[in-house]
Amino acid sequence: MFRKTLSLSVAALFAFCLLPAGALADPDWELTPNGEVDFGDVMVGESSTSIFTITNLSGSDVLHMISVQVVPPGTDFAQTSGPVEYFDIDPLQTTDIEVTFAPSAVGPGTAVLYIRAEDGIHPQEVVNLQGNGVEDPGSTLTIDDILAFYDASVADGTLVANGNGQGRLKALRNKLVAAGRMIDKGKLANACKKLLQAYERSDGLPRPPDFVAGPAAPVLAGMIAQLMADMGCE
Repeated sequence: MFRKTLSLSVAALFAFCLLPAGALADPDWELTPNGEVDFGDVMVGESSTSIFTITNLSGSDVLHMISVQVVPPGTDFAQTSGPVEYFDIDPLQTTDIEVTFAPSAVGPGTAVLYIRAEDGIHPQEVVNLQGNGVEDPGSTLTIDDILAFYDASVADGTLVANGNGQGRLKALRNKLVAAGRMIDKGKLANACKKLLQAYERSDGLPRPPDFVAGPAAPVLAGMIAQLMADMGCE
């Protein structure tokens, strides 16, 4: 009887040793999304984030996580929220990890997200990260936008002649129209001069005296200044 019991114990031990490490106790888990994540086009100076969810699939065992790493460090990709190392996830619960892509220059960027667990069956998830930094398209303001604002402001009374007579309203509009024609012809230096004249007649300073007044006048001056900046006027 003793020999039979001993034989059974040795057989059971041998069978146990043949099981994969962690097969009896380690809970399985999943990561979503996984494989590869593309952050797409992101303007330089802006950022885009993606949330990665770790789920403990076990209904009874706690999942012991070792680390979360974005490799290599110091790139335009970085973990911006969530635990970093040695954390637990209860049965059937989840934990979120946030990764942010913030391009510092125009062009493609790549990194790798590594998430490791104390799980003999499923020890690691590897996610390839990619994104593309693009230029800020800048302002889409045009001379037509300024003229439309000018006409609407005159019509609703928020832009009026400064002083007696309506001739100043017409004179300022003519400067804007002339600047537009020069832009169309590619004569940007001359256009800048006309825009500067229009700006100085609406900027609120005493010299030279403004042609226009009213609540819309400083807005108009700001729009003219923006267009000049976009054109590179000096």
